[in-house]
Amino acid sequence: MIYKNFSQKDFDEAEQAYNNCTRKTRVKPTPIPKRQKFSKGQSTALLIAFLITIYSIFSQDIPGFFLGISFCVWMLQYFTYKLTLAHQKAAISLLKALSLTLFFGSIVLLFL
Repeated sequence: MIYKNFSQKDFDEAEQAYNNCTRKTRVKPTPIPKRQKFSKGQSTALLIAFLITIYSIFSQDIPGFFLGISFCVWMLQYFTYKLTLAHQKAAISLLKALSLTLFFGSIVLLFL
């Protein structure tokens, strides 16, 4: 048998070594990042952006719609906390680029 050469002393030493292991060396589950809460200013900016978007839909104001949507898209980056780190960075980069494109597009449309 394969276990023939092992004594109880060997098993006791292995168990003691395992118990002496610190918790830092044991495998931990990956923690879920905490959700970032909005500050009062961010909540107010999101509310104003939402109101601008709704008003621009009813008044058929395309630059105002782009402006409101750009701020709403900018705030979406705070909801990417459930993604993995690599996907989170890519999503934040994409949302920032889309938001800035909409913002500058609304400024260009204002001057036309």
